[in-house]
Amino acid sequence: MAGARSGPVCTVGIMGGNPGEQNPAKHSGVVNRQFDNVVIKNIEIANFCGGIGLGDMVNNDVDNNTVIGCNIHECGDSAMETQGIHMVHARTCEVTKNEVYDIDGTGAGSGCSGGGNGIFMYGANTGERGWYNNFTGNYLHNNAKSGFFMKHQCKHCTINNNKATENADGGIVLMCVESSYNTIEGNNASENVRYGIFIGSRNNTIRYNTITNNGYCGLDMGRSDGSYNNKLYENTVCGNSECDIRTCGPECYENHGYNNTCNTTQYYGDDDSTTGCTYDCEPCDVGCVAEDGTVFRCGDAVTKNCTLNGNMNCRARYGLIIGADNITIDGAGYALDRADSGKCTSSPSAGILNKGYDDVVVTNLEVKHFCNGIYLNINADGGNVVYRNTIENCNIHHNGNVTSPSATHGIKMQYVFNSTIRNNSIHDQVAYAYPNPGCEDGGNGLFSYEGEYNNIIGNRFYNNQKAGMLIKMKPKYWNISHNHLWGNGQAGIILRCMQCDFNLIEHNNASDNYGSGIFIGGNYNLIRYNTVCNNRDGGLYYDDGVGSHGYGINMGRSGGSLNNTLIANTVCGNDYLDMRVVTGVTGNHGSENICNTTYNYNDDSTTGCTHSCGTPQRLGDLNGDSEITPADAVIALQMAVRGEYSEDADVSGDHKVTSLDALLILQAAAEGANL
Repeated sequence: MAGARSGPVCTVGIMGGNPGEQNPAKHSGVVNRQFDNVVIKNIEIANFCGGIGLGDMVNNDVDNNTVIGCNIHECGDSAMETQGIHMVHARTCEVTKNEVYDIDGTGAGSGCSGGGNGIFMYGANTGERGWYNNFTGNYLHNNAKSGFFMKHQCKHCTINNNKATENADGGIVLMCVESSYNTIEGNNASENVRYGIFIGSRNNTIRYNTITNNGYCGLDMGRSDGSYNNKLYENTVCGNSECDIRTCGPECYENHGYNNTCNTTQYYGDDDSTTGCTYDCEPCDVGCVAEDGTVFRCGDAVTKNCTLNGNMNCRARYGLIIGADNITIDGAGYALDRADSGKCTSSPSAGILNKGYDDVVVTNLEVKHFCNGIYLNINADGGNVVYRNTIENCNIHHNGNVTSPSATHGIKMQYVFNSTIRNNSIHDQVAYAYPNPGCEDGGNGLFSYEGEYNNIIGNRFYNNQKAGMLIKMKPKYWNISHNHLWGNGQAGIILRCMQCDFNLIEHNNASDNYGSGIFIGGNYNLIRYNTVCNNRDGGLYYDDGVGSHGYGINMGRSGGSLNNTLIANTVCGNDYLDMRVVTGVTGNHGSENICNTTYNYNDDSTTGCTHSCGTPQRLGDLNGDSEITPADAVIALQMAVRGEYSEDADVSGDHKVTSLDALLILQAAAEGANL
């Protein structure tokens, strides 16, 4: 939609007629002066005096409007108070996922009523006009004044996950002393000419924002008659020219917070009696660097292939945020570290966050001390699930929350399809533990909620407080193979849901866990060639059906656990039972399995398993001929090439099979020695 803005057109004026009434421009792309429950979406608006106008000071009544997915640009007049999205006395409105840029107006330095803002919100002096609005996921940039500007009594609004950058005045500005009780969280307000965020009011919550490289001050609470009693939590405020965080002095009292990151302050200190912020900023040259020299730092959205050039110690809510399809983040062996293990807030952090982007690779990266290590999820409006992501050769550890029950994990996957998790070490995730947890509660090495055709191959899951890996909510056609899972607190592998169907579980070693080695709650799964031994009683989850006893393979879901096939698994030495099928469940069968104790399970044409657990096989004897020969070394080398694991081949004891194991077996064969 293209207008015909010009000086004469725009000087016709504003709705309501009188200058200073803060009404939208008459020549706007879309104007709604008084109607409720209106949706404006997916419109491009250019070359008008104003972009979208909601409400005016005459009708004083616009509720429950939605503006979503619009592209508003090159609107406004340098002599007028014109705005991109202009809201007057609007209430309970949603402004989401719009891009607003190149809006002209009276511009920077034109006072609190000036034009040229991406979004301008004007509240009433009485009543609740201007209250309870949400501004989410907008991109506000290169505007003549600010990205977002709020004036008069705009209260109880939420401004979250917006990007407000490269504006000629501020990124996000709450100018009026009465714009109070708002929440400003998760925004990127960087590289603006003056402020990142300006707070002229009181009793606001400012948290999880990234505020960097602004021309004057990062976070400025500088209004002596209003900037007091604001709360600042876990913001990253770095590299701003004059000051990172500022208040006006004693008049701006009771501004406080904790766990913020900055280098320079004026009249501000976090609550822990530090001078300035709890944490110092990292050196500005450390980050994930693209070929063209772009540096993605903590909290940034990554839009290009990049490689870490050092350890990134991130206080931002997210380490790195995926911002495009078809990108690779190469950790080059460096770490993303939040240094806050076990202390998650109501808005959990993640080392890597991907909401809806496909064909993403994360490789060679250490991720530690976040709430979730790596989090793959559907995007905010539910429109894009995640396809074809790869996480490989990563070390993901000591993530989670010990303070309260929460769904935090090493790798957390929701609505993820056709993706691969391979050759990672995933260990020591922490959680708030109690005897009978919910199936989504934290502490799993890997957790997945809904998804198909995923591959979990060659990983090491160990010492996670809950399970090595847990999948639920109809996961189908997964390949879970060649993983080693040990020391986990509830189980090695859990297919929890009774619709976890048609999955392949093969060549895994799920031994020495508390609870079940492998739990199968679904149907028509193929479980073959696994080693499931020495799983133990006595874990933390003693009131839970999965973790209560030391089971080997536990098909324990009433109403599920049907018609699974078990072939040539070695299931021995488990404290309670080697093989269990819950009463009332039928159709589970198999052949050539090795076990000693069963409940409600028999291999085909026999009682119990086909073979009993006998004398333990010699370490290094991989072909079962009771001797260590060069043939065993050849088998070990083949396993190393394929990334397979066996305890009998792991003669070096490093929980993996490599060429070193093949060499040690060959030496033992030459010397006639035992290993």
